[in-house]
Amino acid sequence: MEDAHDNTFLDVTEFQKIFGHDPGKDKYLLKLAVVGYPGTGKSSFIKKFCDQVFPTEHIPSINTEITSEVIRVSSSVIIEVFLYEVAGQTQYIDLKKLFVSGIQGVIIMFGHHYPYTFEKVPYLVSFIDKYLMTKVPKLLVGNYFEGHENIIPWQQAADLAKRLDIDFVQIDVKRHPRNVDKCIGYFISKLMPEVNI
Repeated sequence: MEDAHDNTFLDVTEFQKIFGHDPGKDKYLLKLAVVGYPGTGKSSFIKKFCDQVFPTEHIPSINTEITSEVIRVSSSVIIEVFLYEVAGQTQYIDLKKLFVSGIQGVIIMFGHHYPYTFEKVPYLVSFIDKYLMTKVPKLLVGNYFEGHENIIPWQQAADLAKRLDIDFVQIDVKRHPRNVDKCIGYFISKLMPEVNI
């Protein structure tokens, strides 16, 4: 997994994912938005992280969907990660509503095989900056689709991320699920430095 200009990615794969809440534990909440245009793999990204599965058929999201997963970081610390998936269809992209929910970080996805989704990244970053009340970490995630013609090279995406002053990673959601976990680990390291990982 490569990034443009920061090496703060943590691997949360080894953290034990649990359901529910154990009394006596320090519990942290992490709210992340996953945005991007259709066909970028947002739903697959979330499914891989929360359910460890890759969907076999594509069903477009038509609204904002919220999914959560609880991670046991240590014997006394757990983090509940909420992922807010914003529908990719243009008519449903309404980030204004989303950002009243206390979002702490944003994953901006594009498909390396789909130039239109890459070209829209500056617009999404600008829109996010406009409507968020506070500055939050943003991570540009390029989803590499094996078997497709991946038109956007890594360096081009890394250069764009540098211009936008955000970090960048290239992942393959289907074949390398550990990289999905590392994206979540990135936000834990940025937003929860007090959590001893």
